[in-house]
Amino acid sequence: MMYQLTAAVFDMDGTLLDSSAMWAEVSPAVVRQFGAEPRPSIYRDMLPLGMREFAPRLKADYGLEPPVEEIARATDTNLNTVKSR
Repeated sequence: MMYQLTAAVFDMDGTLLDSSAMWAEVSPAVVRQFGAEPRPSIYRDMLPLGMREFAPRLKADYGLEPPVEEIARATDTNLNTVKSR
């Protein structure tokens, strides 16, 4: 039996699932992982960013040495750790 998709829901702004607490924990953890000290404004600065923008912005804002891809992997690992609790 075939079903016709009539609607799809995407939670792009955290309305259905509030992920802001995860980002509040992950953002400074990733910065510290690469040897920098996060600024008090890190949560506010990073919250509006999407996943593609996050690692490049951390690299630029904090002068992190590793390539963006490594920062992105560390972010993903930290997010998975927080989600699994």
